[in-house]
Formats: sequence, structure tokens, C-alpha cells
Amino acid sequence: MGLKGAREGAGWVYTDTVDGPDRRSGHAVDRYWRVAETLGVGHLPKVFRVPLQQHALDWARGILQSYPRPLLGLAVGARWLTKRWPPEHFAALARRAVQQFGGTV
Repeated sequence: MGLKGAREGAGWVYTDTVDGPDRRSGHAVDRYWRVAETLGVGHLPKVFRVPLQQHALDWARGILQSYPRPLLGLAVGARWLTKRWPPEHFAALARRAVQQFGGTV
């Protein structure tokens, strides 16, 4: 089951489709939540968890606790060439953020 307006051929494997807002008129979470509603679980809260093992969480906390706050993470990749930003722009953004707010990038 999936959205009627599925991309990249996904609709070919659906046995059932769900009407939903167009890709350009709503957030992906809200569009795909229509599938949850159709399955009868749309009344449940929207909760998103990344399944991490406890030892990985402990390791990350151990490393990050010594760094000054706030922490800023940058996602420097993109699938589409037109959405990619030059590395020097990310470097400038990181420097400016640290100068203005302190913390760690």
C-alpha cells in the first residue's frame, strides 16, 4: 500500500493506493501519514525513533559531553547536484556559527 502519486515506479508494486496531497503541497510526513490513517492507526501519535543500541548511545554521550554547547551538525551532502552547496560555504557557515553562538560544529 502506498500513495497514489508515488515516484520512481513504486506504484507498480502497490496492491492498494491512497489519495493524498501532491508532493509540492505538503510535508512528506503528512503525506505518508495518510497511509497510516487508511490502515487505521492514524490516531496514534507521530513518533519517529532512530533505533540505536545502548552501547552506541553511551559511546556518543561519552565523546560529546566534553565539547562546548551548543552542538551544531551539518548535513553536507545532497542527491541532486542542484541542491549541493560548495564545501567552502559550509566551512564559512560553521565558522560564523561558532563565532556568533560558541559551541562545537
